[in-house]
Amino acid sequence: MGKTYTKNGDDGYSNIGGRRMQKNEKIFDALGTIDELSSFIALAKIYCEEKENLKEIQTNLFEIGGIIGAVEENEKPSYEKFEKETEKLEQEIDKLDEKLPTLKRFIYPGGSIQAAHLHVCRTVCRRAERAVVKLQNPNLGPIIKYLNRLSSYFFALARWENFRQKIPEEEW
Repeated sequence: MGKTYTKNGDDGYSNIGGRRMQKNEKIFDALGTIDELSSFIALAKIYCEEKENLKEIQTNLFEIGGIIGAVEENEKPSYEKFEKETEKLEQEIDKLDEKLPTLKRFIYPGGSIQAAHLHVCRTVCRRAERAVVKLQNPNLGPIIKYLNRLSSYFFALARWENFRQKIPEEEW
């Protein structure tokens, strides 16, 4: 393994998809926010029971980063996996929702330490979704849908953590 640093980006540019681009390009916001989300998931995994699901989500985020970094506007990669992963998230959300009380009002993020970390994941995921939308690449639709559903999953999982620990939700 080489050095941790490459000095390749010292001039404010970086290589992506075979191109040298300025680091203030929208693509770097998207990739950086996805990386940030993965880091917050790592923190949530320390506290949450759903370690396997969260690790699988981190793997998906690595793959999404690779797709975003490589896909051109005229390219349409295979999204079959992310369509299935979106369906899987929907099934997980439905399972959690069946166990949870119906929401009648907005709730404040927080409660348990697990729920608080998952709410941070939810909000960073929303930011990642917005960053990917800003790329204006029509081929990224399945990725955007996955990120949208992923933020809903974090919300449901945060609620579940509070419910499981008998910590009441604070309504707004």
